[in-house]
Parts: sequence; C-alpha cells; structure tokens
Amino acid sequence: MTTLQYEPRLRLWIDGVELPLAGDRVLELEVEESTDAASSFRMTFDMSPVSDAAEGDWSLLERGPFQEATGGPTLELMSRITIGFVLAPDPGAGEVIAENVFDGYVTEMHPVFGEARVEDSRLEVSGLDASCLMHFQTVVKTWSGKSDSEIAATIFQKYGFKTDGTSIEKTAPVRELVRGAMVQRCTDAEFLRLLARRNGFETYVELEQGEITEAAHSTVQTRGHFHAPGTEGREVDTTKVQPELQLFPRDAPSLLEFDARWESHQPTRMRSWRLNELTRLIERKDTTDPGYPRLGQDPREKIIGARLKQIEFGGPAMDPSEGAKAVNADTALNVLEASEIFSGRTPHHSTELEAMNTAAMREADWFVRGAGVVRAERYPAIVRPRRPVGLNGAGHLLNGIWYCLSVCHRWARNQHLAEGAESEQVSRRYEADVRLARHGLGPGAGAASREAAS
Repeated sequence: MTTLQYEPRLRLWIDGVELPLAGDRVLELEVEESTDAASSFRMTFDMSPVSDAAEGDWSLLERGPFQEATGGPTLELMSRITIGFVLAPDPGAGEVIAENVFDGYVTEMHPVFGEARVEDSRLEVSGLDASCLMHFQTVVKTWSGKSDSEIAATIFQKYGFKTDGTSIEKTAPVRELVRGAMVQRCTDAEFLRLLARRNGFETYVELEQGEITEAAHSTVQTRGHFHAPGTEGREVDTTKVQPELQLFPRDAPSLLEFDARWESHQPTRMRSWRLNELTRLIERKDTTDPGYPRLGQDPREKIIGARLKQIEFGGPAMDPSEGAKAVNADTALNVLEASEIFSGRTPHHSTELEAMNTAAMREADWFVRGAGVVRAERYPAIVRPRRPVGLNGAGHLLNGIWYCLSVCHRWARNQHLAEGAESEQVSRRYEADVRLARHGLGPGAGAASREAAS
C-alpha cells in the first residue's frame, strides 16, 4: 500500500487580509471544532521586538504607525480571524487540498514575558467562532407562534448568518400562546443550545468554503445549523463519507493511534408521559429508535439483551416451571429499559413529548466511542467534525463508518529544525486529534451503503 505524502501549509487571515508566511510566524496553533460547543482557536506568536525598535517596544502589542512600519499583524480583541490548512503533494502527484476550518474573533490576549525577555517572550491569542457574537447580551423574550426550528432560524438571521432548508431541520409543534410559550432569559447562544438539546439536535455556525472577503465582520460566508447529527441535516449520510482513516501500513499510517470503548449501562428505551391540559388524559411515548440509521450492525440492546436473557434473576418467582422462565425473560428485558420523567422540561404538545424522548435516546444511543491522532500529511483531506468518516485496520468490530464528533487541528513549528538543514516538511507538523462515535459494533448498513455507492 502506497501512501501519498503531503506538505502542510497554514493560512491565516486577520480582518479578511491574509498574513504572509503565516506558517513561519505562528509558533503553535490549535483549532478545536466540536458538535457540542463553539469552535475555538489558540495560537502563539514570537513577541520579540524587531531589531531597530526602540527600547520597550514589543511589535505585536503596538498599534498605529510603528506596527505598520514593522509589517506585523494587527492583533486586538475582536479582530476577525480566519484559519485554513493546505496539503500540497509533490508536483504531478495529485491535487492540492485546501480547506478553511475557522472564522471567528479574538476574545483573549495573553502576552508572556520570559526570563530571557526577548528570546522566550511570546503572545498567546485565543478566540471563538462567530457564534460568540450571540453571547454579548442576555435576552428576555417570550416566544410564541413559532416552532423551535423557526426560533433558531430567526436568531441566526438576527446576526446575519445564512439559513436554509438543508441547515435548519423543521420541528413541531408551533406553540400557541393560549396553551404555552417559551420564555428566554439567557443569551441567544445559550437559548439555541437549549432548543437543540430538547430536540436531540446539533447547533453551530460554520464557515462556507470560498474566497475570504476583506472585512472586520462578515457573516456572508457563515451558515447557521440546527439539525440532527449528520451531513446537511436530517441524518448521517453514508454516501458522503470522508476518506478512510488508515491504521496500516504500520510505518506510514494516516491514523497514528486509536483507542475505542463501549459499555453496557446506558438506557436503550425512553418512556415519558404528560398530562394533556385540555383533555386531562395522560399521553405516553415509548422510544427505542434514535430517528436515523444506526452505524454498526450490533447496537447495545442487541448485545446486552442476549446476555441478560441468559441470566437467572433470583427471587420468589424463580422455579423450574416454563411460566417462571417467561417471567425471567421479561425481567431481563425490563432491566434494559430506562424510564425518564422530564420534570425539568415541560412539553406543551404530544409531538414535543416525542421529540424530547428522541433527544434523550440520541444522547444515550452512541454505543461505541473512539479517539485517535491523524497524521495530516498522510491523509487525503482536511478531516472535519459533524460528518461521517471511514475507519480501516481496526478489525471487523470497529472497521466501517463512524461519526466524527470533534477535531482538534494542531500545528507546530520546530524552530531548531527550521534553522538547520532539515526540510520544511520536517520543520512543520500538522496533526489532528479526533473523537468518533458509532451506534454499534460491526460494519453495519453504513459500510454496505458505501460499497454500493462506490
């Protein structure tokens, strides 16, 4: 098996203006993309003053004419930061791979003055994606006449973020003021996450690919998402899978290391109920399906259910009769079931009760979780979260399609190697820490769908 080797490059824009030689100026960089939190970045610059600077001037902390004369980047709170990675193969060996992974704002400046002053002084800059704009104000508002998805679209549009049918999944019901309303007493970002948790959705903003516009604030390229886990909303699309993460060949894998775990004690059924305020009847919902195709052919309930049926639970009902055996089997199944009362969440409609049930089921349904380190120079794409990805080399239980929960892009420059005779490729290292999840063991329907698509 031949693995194509890429040369990684870093691209960095400040207020839409690209910083030349970003890979040389940035000492370290981490970009964290996740399904359950805002994307964030942290990068470190050498803060040494330029040689002709007056005593006490630190280039990256200056503003105005001095900063312009040195050609250094202008970094301050709420500067817009856009980050991208490029993987360039040898000439004629393949196409250049480029993707922008972050667009947001500087939220913290951290200058560090070392003992040697010039040699070990650095500036650490960190920030959040464009959703941090929704965290500046606590909003008190009563929402009625809208569904959760319509509320989410309204909030995204308030900040200029794009929304459409692929990024906003429709929900029900529309709450009538006479029966109930949603009261918001938090920031818009916090309220969006509350709505997402009620429906088992992911909510985030993501930069669309394309040329970066020169602007201190641009939402034209940012799309707001509010939907079930998967690609373009609705479900995990197994026909749009990122390239396989390869554990072999051992001397040149794209996945340097990987660990996985699965456990028994999680619910496989959600039961809930509410009192209908008009009919005074109790409405019940019983959910065992997360609402989208499972990845993996053997989910938790299949494995644990088969084992529990073999266990003889002690008690007065246990005797050699056939009837007692039937009781024992029912008891084993009941051990698997989890009843959940949403005492902290008040459903106003039977449809909403079902959505809450499904949300709880989706949270518990991830049976297998994994974590690994991707050597980006050997992987033929920029790995991204919130999308399915293939895995190969981990055996029949773990091979197949996984859902990528988070990616931490890590870029580092080795100054000692850069100053020596080593190649540029050795002096710069780009790796990605990934967190993955599946609904079951074994290849499952996802692998079959991919083989059919190919």
